[in-house]
Amino acid sequence: MLRRLVDGRPEEWDTYLNDALFAYREVPQASLGYSPYQVIFGSQPRGPLEVLKQNWTKEQ
Repeated sequence: MLRRLVDGRPEEWDTYLNDALFAYREVPQASLGYSPYQVIFGSQPRGPLEVLKQNWTKEQ
């Protein structure tokens, strides 16, 4: 995943690391049936789109 994000810009890998880790941690794993985040915290994480939607609906 990280390799695809930094394709053509390997020296900038660290700028994409947080995004790659978030994406990995929120996707359910086939072996568990749950995401790593859900196993640790007991709920699904609020993704960027959910946060934006919530903020937008509050402003309306």
